[in-house]
Amino acid sequence: KMRQSPVVALNKAIAAAYAFSPATALEELLRLQGLEGYHIYHASIGELLLDQGKKAEARPRFEKALSLAPSQAERQLLTSRLAACG
Repeated sequence: KMRQSPVVALNKAIAAAYAFSPATALEELLRLQGLEGYHIYHASIGELLLDQGKKAEARPRFEKALSLAPSQAERQLLTSRLAACG
């Protein structure tokens, strides 16, 4: 059996948020390894936390994603998500 890449696992977990619940997807994301340097990983966790009303927990995830984001457009989006955290 082929081992799936961490990015494929990330996409699967995000799909779980739509199919099941944000809490289920968050559990899957937090179990992933090898994505600590990937901005979308941290942004995805931030979004799931924000969806659950956990603004204080979401904020550091968006901050980490912002520090890793490669483009100005992504940094602008992440800045707006940080603002949503209050």
